[in-house]
Amino acid sequence: MLEELINQKKTDSDILSKQFDQWLYKDRGRKIRGIEYFLNQRSENIDKLIRKAHAMSDLCSIKDFGIFSVGGYGRGELHPFSDIDLLLLSESNLSTGEQKKIEKFIKSRKSWCASSTHGPEEIFSAKVHLELRKKYRNLLTIIIPRHVERAKSIEEDLKKLDLKVHLHSQKIIDKGTD
Repeated sequence: MLEELINQKKTDSDILSKQFDQWLYKDRGRKIRGIEYFLNQRSENIDKLIRKAHAMSDLCSIKDFGIFSVGGYGRGELHPFSDIDLLLLSESNLSTGEQKKIEKFIKSRKSWCASSTHGPEEIFSAKVHLELRKKYRNLLTIIIPRHVERAKSIEEDLKKLDLKVHLHSQKIIDKGTD
């Protein structure tokens, strides 16, 4: 599994490097796209790899567990040579089997995370999820509000967008959860 992910990262990086060189040396003056495009593409490439690793490792069956992207990567601004900051959180102690699933993930369900969100950011994240879902099957979006007491109202808002929602307090994440 790890070798497959490494090969995918190399392929994605090579493609993006060629696009960047084209922009830097030929298209930049024509303002076809800005540097933000390339920073965002780098983040999307890593999202793709993390979602694949998540899918391959069956982390959805672990209750009270979440994976969150933070830093530049979490903002969609992954600069060259940046590290990938992921936060793995569990409310309870993990069994040996659950720990093995996490190890399998770290060493694959398509997922991304919006953490420490405020008001309109959850709806924005849900709309991003709907767009990403067109391209990536089996996508899981994790939203962690800064103020957890807003969870029920966020759930209601997301359900209005026809998303299948799972709250942290529920036992098992259904495979159909958005």
